[in-house]
Amino acid sequence: MGSTLTDECARWMNGTLGTFHNNDRFGIRFNMRGFTSQYGQDRTLWDRLFKNSTGPEFYYADVAANHYKHLSNTYFFDRCLGWSGVCVEPNPVYWAELRSKRSCHVVPHCVSNTTDEVNFRMGDNKFGVFGSIEGSGRFVNLWKESRPIERLRCIRTQSAFDEVHDMSHVHLMSLDVEGHEAAAPHVPRCGGP
Repeated sequence: MGSTLTDECARWMNGTLGTFHNNDRFGIRFNMRGFTSQYGQDRTLWDRLFKNSTGPEFYYADVAANHYKHLSNTYFFDRCLGWSGVCVEPNPVYWAELRSKRSCHVVPHCVSNTTDEVNFRMGDNKFGVFGSIEGSGRFVNLWKESRPIERLRCIRTQSAFDEVHDMSHVHLMSLDVEGHEAAAPHVPRCGGP
């Protein structure tokens, strides 16, 4: 961990650093209480459940991981607490940074309860956050023209976790598949701190 990351993590934990955000990105003002998730989910989980949970024996799963840091529910657990994890993300614009700036095992697929091909609305670094399986996403008509459709073969959620052989359970799972959550329900055994 570099000194900048060490300082960033320490300042989040002691409350002197606000959330990573970029107001120019969508014109939205994100949570300013600290950490990187959109609504402080990471801080709440750390404060209430995982304050003494550090090290690679703790596991997270981030399904639809998106950007390696921006709006991430798991960045803090990965980079600041040293957890092991899996980042499931179908959009290739995010793969390089997830692989180089996170320690997670990247699974480059969409997840569903079927392995049939689906129409997936992609996006670039600006609109990738709204990527979704067509017809199930809350934002299916939002910026539709700027988000190309690609045919993808999804995998079942459990298959994504099976790719990480030493991960038999997770302590934290983030599932944000833009309206397709009910079709991606099967998850590995979860365990507390």
